[in-house]
Amino acid sequence: MTGIADDNVRLYLSGAREAGTVAEGGGGPGPLTLLDGTGRFAGVQGSCTCGTACLEKKRNLATIDGAWSKE
Repeated sequence: MTGIADDNVRLYLSGAREAGTVAEGGGGPGPLTLLDGTGRFAGVQGSCTCGTACLEKKRNLATIDGAWSKE
């Protein structure tokens, strides 16, 4: 996955949900790994627990709790 901030810097992530569904009302937990980025995110690394909720109109909500570091 790639997160893109308003100033076009990028944060590269890898994640996999370990439970739940993609149907509306579904979701579930899983690990999320911060891999690197550009600009102010360059050198960022870490891991987190990520929870997702599948909302109406194919929208998703993610909550992230973890630790990160920057080289």
